[in-house]
Amino acid sequence: MKILSWNINGFTKSNLPMINDIVSSGEYGLILFQETKSPNVPLPLSTSGYKIINFPSKKPNYSGTLTATKEPPVSILRGFGDSEFDRDGRLITLEFDHFYVLNAYFPFAGDFLSNIELKLSFSRKFEQYCKELMVKKPLLICGDFNIAHKDIDRTFGNDGMPGFSLREREWLSSFLKLGFIDSFRFLHKDTRKYSGIWYNDRSKADRLDYCLLSAELAGFLRKSDILDNVGGSDHMPVIVELDF
Repeated sequence: MKILSWNINGFTKSNLPMINDIVSSGEYGLILFQETKSPNVPLPLSTSGYKIINFPSKKPNYSGTLTATKEPPVSILRGFGDSEFDRDGRLITLEFDHFYVLNAYFPFAGDFLSNIELKLSFSRKFEQYCKELMVKKPLLICGDFNIAHKDIDRTFGNDGMPGFSLREREWLSSFLKLGFIDSFRFLHKDTRKYSGIWYNDRSKADRLDYCLLSAELAGFLRKSDILDNVGGSDHMPVIVELDF
């Protein structure tokens, strides 16, 4: 199974051709979008033959997630039961026979870390939610975490910047220790490749987008990469391939 995850920064004229190419290729069993910013499903997706699960934010032109799947899921859950975050459409969970797939869009910590407490509150609640799921089945978690985990995952910045702060990075480290692996770093230990660009300046880039998986799925992992030649957003798609 091939999975693609992409923060598209809204459905726009500049990324709809790429979305159409991704969908029409039929290459991916699951397609996960973050920051959709719209309650409307664009034509390439609505006519694709995929089952579409849309979870828009109640706030216009803001946040939102969408998951497209070829295989019908056993169950679908939007959000994790917290109205403060669920109103922003930040999480879709699909249950399949042998694992869960989570499409997640983490809050931005804010300029000068003005929203760091909100970000960490979401992170802790997300962690608790994952703990409850992982006792049932393994997890595949893809999305924009808005965190550059290690120094190798960024080209610039300091610990006072959003996404690079020590508290955010420490949270991600502790989360991985629950029994998850970073699929890209697992296969590419020393590779510098980035999924986010700041203000269209390629000298300022970071890896904010991840596909994490339960450690028991590591033996099924065949590929994990960043499609850094795809435009149309300030993020690039990340992909993962599992041998089932």
